[in-house]
Amino acid sequence: MSTNYNQVLDTLVSLITTQTGRTAQRSYRDPSTFSDAELLAGLYLVVHDQVAEYPYEHRPGDIGRQQITVIGLCKVAEDATGEDLERMELAMTNEMEQLAETSPLPDELVGLTLLSVSGSMQLSFPHGFVMARFSNYSGA
Repeated sequence: MSTNYNQVLDTLVSLITTQTGRTAQRSYRDPSTFSDAELLAGLYLVVHDQVAEYPYEHRPGDIGRQQITVIGLCKVAEDATGEDLERMELAMTNEMEQLAETSPLPDELVGLTLLSVSGSMQLSFPHGFVMARFSNYSGA
């Protein structure tokens, strides 16, 4: 049984948009191409990373795990502080945690696991980001 990896990504984009109220898309763009309004609101980019963890001995229904990265881009006002940026990034981190705890998940995402979330550490203030790494097993 093969997995429709595109359908997994499309479903994840839809779920993120519905649950967070933020824009989500599958097309990566350089952060500098987004408007201030888009960045101040925060948005998500969903990208395929890899398929890994194939079983050593292949049996029907055994497939690998799709690794997915969700990149959250954000910005705070010029007169804001690094702490304000960190608060926005942590709000986006919480959204990724809540996404992983959604029940019930759509069929394409029943094996969705949140692996890690990292942030910008305020290094590009007033711009920020979070990178959430997910694994999804859609095997039989």
